Amino acid sequence: MKKALFILLCLGVVFSAQAQFTQSGNSSKKNSGNANTVDVRGFNKVYAFYSPASLKASGSSLDGSQFGVAYTRSQCLARVPLYLEFGGGFEYTSFSDIDLKLYSVNVPVNITYRFSFSGGKMHLAPYTGPFFRFNVAGNVAGETDIFKLFKRFQFGWQEGVAFNVRAFYVSLAYAHDFSDLEDTSKMKELVGQSISNKISGFHIGLGVVF
Repeated sequence: MKKALFILLCLGVVFSAQAQFTQSGNSSKKNSGNANTVDVRGFNKVYAFYSPASLKASGSSLDGSQFGVAYTRSQCLARVPLYLEFGGGFEYTSFSDIDLKLYSVNVPVNITYRFSFSGGKMHLAPYTGPFFRFNVAGNVAGETDIFKLFKRFQFGWQEGVAFNVRAFYVSLAYAHDFSDLEDTSKMKELVGQSISNKISGFHIGLGVVF
């Protein structure tokens, strides 16, 4: 039931953003010239992403996956193509070896610099910044009351590069947690030792820019 609700939320984000993209068209005006194009109004992105994630715990690693959808707004910071990017998305994480399923809200905050080509029709944009993950629900081996041991809030860092041709957008990034998924103090009470456990992995994104 929770998985179905999660998928419905994801579809809602995509369809609403697609409608906004259709209405906006080419209304955003840009300062152009021989230098990099600067979109002083900023721009928006809606994208889906996938990651073959890993859960690293005390020297061992578990293979899993993450996927979801997100929306970000990029706001121009100056008369150069330097942007503050922020937004939010829905994220589903699964590690089959421990039968873990996690439903989260992810909030990225990035600084990105946008290089322009072909008169502003193509862009290459490296970016980096923190992200904040709010774990909403989940289960381990059918047990739904997982937040006696797992944390509701996590944060980490990501670095990546995005490329778009007109409205089509693709990105590749590496994200890694700074905070543990499980509460290490509670873990120590259960097993007698504190076990560090963090999620990391490469993310591939596909979407639209408008």
